[in-house]
Amino acid sequence: MPLALHLGFAPHKWLRLLLKLRVSNSQELYLVSSSIGAMLGAYVGAFPIPLDWDRPWQQWPLTCIYGTIIGHTAGILVQIFISTSSMSFAAKLAKND
Repeated sequence: MPLALHLGFAPHKWLRLLLKLRVSNSQELYLVSSSIGAMLGAYVGAFPIPLDWDRPWQQWPLTCIYGTIIGHTAGILVQIFISTSSMSFAAKLAKND
């Protein structure tokens, strides 16, 4: 939902961010990394569904919800890592100049 609120209905923005992964600022990096993390988490969370539905933690849609939450969190952690590493890289470049 936040991605849709930020991008609106412009298809070229959706293609640029989600398919080409070209971000222009830290806000777009946060939106893309958390959205892709949530989508991948939901996809991975669907894997245990056909195994055995007799256990309470495997009932639909709990595994997808857990996967989405974990994927969203992982996406945020990736964004933090990318932001801090690019800041430290930019600081090293500025220091060498």
